[in-house]
This record gives sequence, structure tokens and C-alpha cells, in this order.
Amino acid sequence: MYATHIFDGMENWMTHIAFASNGELRYGGAKDTIPGLKGVRHLLTTIDKWLRVDRDERREREAKEALLPKKAPGPKFESRHMAYYR
Repeated sequence: MYATHIFDGMENWMTHIAFASNGELRYGGAKDTIPGLKGVRHLLTTIDKWLRVDRDERREREAKEALLPKKAPGPKFESRHMAYYR
């Protein structure tokens, strides 16, 4: 597994990729089965596009959440097991 922000030269030796966003796997599997990666020469360009879309979607979600009424905080410890640590 290669998990870092450096993508230079990876397209020649990588076989699989996983891209998660908002707790969901957006793209995953063999490199040649991922839309936008088949025959790609510069992985960084594709990943940069994915990250920009992810950023814009996150900003949109956060803006919508900011408009929602605030929930009252729940109990600090929700189980008897965790009550032991009070």
C-alpha cells in the first residue's frame, strides 16, 4: 500500500487504488477498471481533480449543516460500560 500525498511516478507500478470520500469508497479496485485512470499518464492530474471535487462537495455539505438547528448534546457516556470511566 502506498498512502501519501506524493503521486509522482506511481502510475507505472501501481496495480490498485482506493479513494475514499465522506466515509465512502468513491473509486476502488484495479487501476484499469477505474474511470479516468485507464491509460492515464499522470496520476497526479486525475487525483487532483478527485480531490478538488471532494473539497467542493465537503464545503457544500458544511454550508448546509451550518444552516441546520443545533442538536442538544447527548449524554457524555451512553453505555454502562463507559460510565465506569467517569
